[in-house]
Amino acid sequence: MSIVSTVEEQYPTLSRQERKVALKVIQSPKEVQKMTISSLAKTVDVSNATITRFVKKMGCTNFYNFKLQLAESPAPKAPVVSQTDTVADQVYNYYQKILSGTWERLYTDELQTAVNLISHARRVYLFGLGSSGYTAQEMTQRLLRMGIAAFSMTDTHVMYISGGIMQPDDVILAI
Repeated sequence: MSIVSTVEEQYPTLSRQERKVALKVIQSPKEVQKMTISSLAKTVDVSNATITRFVKKMGCTNFYNFKLQLAESPAPKAPVVSQTDTVADQVYNYYQKILSGTWERLYTDELQTAVNLISHARRVYLFGLGSSGYTAQEMTQRLLRMGIAAFSMTDTHVMYISGGIMQPDDVILAI
């Protein structure tokens, strides 16, 4: 896996300051590769120590090692948009890229475990706030169509109350 893929995968676990560094790496890996630790820190408005912690979380011993891994990473493929591409073609290509990236990160054993838990659950509760709440509602609809008793919760108080009525054979998916 390339270092940029590692950064994308680790992004949700990073601190707010480290996310600034991660975004710069994801958006401009070739530019970051040519920067010093101080110039990167100044560009993204963080300390040198933040960058040091960030590269260690990415599995690198130091910033120099991180830059070497960036250099070895394959260049991101720019979307090819021709004059004849319709908006539908562009949307299709975008989602193909997303699906390919998801497929590369998919752990089939863990997915099968999740499927088994959901399919054998008495009830499935999906918790989500904000846009994750919309995702929870959409997934609830899909589970209901499959004959699985599913309930989406998008309010923290309702989530808390629901916790009191759940049974050991219920499953919670928090998004």
